[in-house]
Amino acid sequence: MDDRYLRAKTIAMEALDIAPDAREAWLARRCADDAGLRAEVDWLVTAAHTGPDNPLAPGWPPAGIEPLREGARVDAAQPGQYRILRLLGEGGMGVVYLAERDDGDAHQLVALKLLASAGPHGARLAQRMSEERRILASLRHPNIAHLLDGGSTGNGQPFIALEYVEGERIDRWCQARGLPLRERVALFLKVCAAVEHAHQRLVIHRDLKPANILVTDAGEPKLLDFGIARLIEEHAPAEPTGTAQRALTLAYASPEHVAGKPLSTATDVWSLGIVLYELLTGTRPHQAVESGHLLPDAIVSGEIRPPSSAPRTGVPETDRAASAVGQAVGRIPADIDAIVLKALRHAPEQRYPSVAALSDDLRRFLESRPVSARRGHAMYRLRRFAWRHRWQVAAASVLLVLASGFLFERERQLQQVIAERGKAQALAGFMTELFANADPSRSRGEQITVREVLDRGAKDLRRRTDLPADTRADLLLAMADANQGLALESAAEPLFREALELKRRTGRPPLELARVQMKLAHAYAQQGRNADAIAIHRQAQALLSPDQPEERIERLRHRVAELRNEGLAGTRPAADMAADLERVLVQLGRPDGKDLALIRADALSALADARQQLGDFDRSLRAHQESVALRERYSADDPGELLTARINYATLMLDVDVDRGIRMLEEADRDYVKLIGENTLARAVNLNQLSVGYSRAGRHKEALGASGRAVAVARNTTSADNRLYLQLAVGHAISLRTAGRMQESEALLREVLPGLRKRSAPGVDAVNLAYALSALSRLVLDEHHDTAQALALAREAEDVLQPYAADYLVVYDGMIDPLARSLAMQGNHREAEAAAARYASLLDAHGEPPQSRWRESLAVLRKAIAQ
Repeated sequence: MDDRYLRAKTIAMEALDIAPDAREAWLARRCADDAGLRAEVDWLVTAAHTGPDNPLAPGWPPAGIEPLREGARVDAAQPGQYRILRLLGEGGMGVVYLAERDDGDAHQLVALKLLASAGPHGARLAQRMSEERRILASLRHPNIAHLLDGGSTGNGQPFIALEYVEGERIDRWCQARGLPLRERVALFLKVCAAVEHAHQRLVIHRDLKPANILVTDAGEPKLLDFGIARLIEEHAPAEPTGTAQRALTLAYASPEHVAGKPLSTATDVWSLGIVLYELLTGTRPHQAVESGHLLPDAIVSGEIRPPSSAPRTGVPETDRAASAVGQAVGRIPADIDAIVLKALRHAPEQRYPSVAALSDDLRRFLESRPVSARRGHAMYRLRRFAWRHRWQVAAASVLLVLASGFLFERERQLQQVIAERGKAQALAGFMTELFANADPSRSRGEQITVREVLDRGAKDLRRRTDLPADTRADLLLAMADANQGLALESAAEPLFREALELKRRTGRPPLELARVQMKLAHAYAQQGRNADAIAIHRQAQALLSPDQPEERIERLRHRVAELRNEGLAGTRPAADMAADLERVLVQLGRPDGKDLALIRADALSALADARQQLGDFDRSLRAHQESVALRERYSADDPGELLTARINYATLMLDVDVDRGIRMLEEADRDYVKLIGENTLARAVNLNQLSVGYSRAGRHKEALGASGRAVAVARNTTSADNRLYLQLAVGHAISLRTAGRMQESEALLREVLPGLRKRSAPGVDAVNLAYALSALSRLVLDEHHDTAQALALAREAEDVLQPYAADYLVVYDGMIDPLARSLAMQGNHREAEAAAARYASLLDAHGEPPQSRWRESLAVLRKAIAQ
């Protein structure tokens, strides 16, 4: 429904620019045979033209209007129906409900605003609602809640239906996430864009305040409530805003609004200034007098202190909240003070001439350029120039210092050259000795592998005392990187740990330590030690400051990697993962360089996985598409990263279009072999996903071949206790059993079982162990009729799987079958039936319908027990 509405609005806005006599033919071409789309377009065109001459239907209101209860239905005069879900709020114009719009086979949540009562002012209120409908019909912006429907109900009651925005008011949203100053300004700029869009269409909002700006979970602000908006061309004076109105609304009103003077776009500029003031300080300029009768005078002529020295309100709770905002925002610079104070000048003509000009100054601040609000101050402009070109200025300053202290610096450099020469000689000697180890004459004629060379080099390096600690650390890192390039994570990990410890002892800066920690965490993750990786990522984030640009980037990189490891470990619900990743994406914003772009690509990929688990395939696809696009733009020099992103995208495509997903995975595998090689863990993953695709397409022989190649590649690439290898091996063993190759299946399961038991931990590892135990239990029972061994394996599987049974019914089903049958074959029918009853209770708690595959499996099991 939402897609149809957006298409209709686009067509309607274009139609309004076409002459009425040519419009009908044009609409017929654009809408073709889509009657529903044409009806939506016609309604929007009519809404944009309809005036408020007769806002109330004759005979309305009927006597005794009662509040609507949950489940009540509201019929529109034109086809369409709304089911009331709950009350959202009440105001001077009417009442707003959360409702479900039922339009044939389409359903959508809406905010349904109904004129509650005509009363003595009914005509004026109905006129205002009609005007709101007309204004909203002309607006189309991603940060404005859009109009869906409007007119009169079946009994003549005026109504409008708006996009329902599930979000949090902007001030509370910023504080809940502890956003620093620059991120608050960036979010506020989106609000400005929405207001500017309205101004371009000659609409003044007149009621801008945090309560009318909601921010969604995705970090997008939505502007609401155009109930008192006015068209600029009307030149109507504002109604006097008396103190009888709620103080919070009055607190955002401009001086001319309070005084009842004509309004212009400058009115909204003032309100935006108040909102920005509150976002940055937690208070409003005149909040200390809002509870009394002094507020109107304070708005019209009172002094406004800059945000950096915002006054206290004298209300302890409010001042505590303001203090919390101040801690998150930090120091407010003079540029922001100047921008806010210019937006809040009492005379409208002295404010920013437009919201676009206000936005431009805020962007200038974010880009460290001079802001127009401080134009004319020579020393200020010089400081801005120096900051914007700080690296060039710093270089010039260094040259000046070098020139003035040339003799001293020359001597220092000579000493440094001597030290560097000694270091280089030591490095050259070590590297010469390292590669000499591979000489057959020194290795008794044996061929030495690269791994053996690296192992010997690391052992020699630990004995060297002639190399400085930082040099040893760099050499250890180089050898660790080489091991990691060979997919020898278990060999790389201790080298990374040693290098990190040496750098700590030599007092290296946090950023350098965090980059080594990223390498170490990656080595842990590649071994499937996600808990260790998560701990390292958290240590790194604690080291880094969010206020230092480079450290902030590295901190976000660690945060995304931490969340990805949590997803791989399977220890957190997918919904929680998605929410955390969406918050990180808000912090990242739109990338302005390679580093942030690639972090965003990683975050999007992890978010796509979480959304896929939640069954939200459309949003998952969009996240994957954006991730791949970023990789294509910024990872041209790293084909492995780009191919991994393509594989992730293709894997999701299997759930949407299996044949297309298979083609994408086949293409990715060919490219992987050509560009990188045959034996990498990423290729093993790709082959396994290709096996899944073949199986779904009914190509079972190809599926078994692909899963076998995946296991072989993983075995050639990594260690026998690597999580990925173990997972792939268990999956292949079960495929072998399905294909009737029982001996091969049993042999593979027994081969990997020690590794699975060794690394069993809460989450995915435990489930994988239970899966293998269940599969082996069934094989032992069916092939060898060994009930004692089968029962022992199944009971171990049940113990391991206990915390995760509801989330992994396929594993539980595979476990309970050999468990119950073994008991029955031993004559213990009571315990066998108890096992089946546990399964039935689990299915009941899970809400499985009577015809589900799991219910059918349980019925077959009970029949086997009875026999």
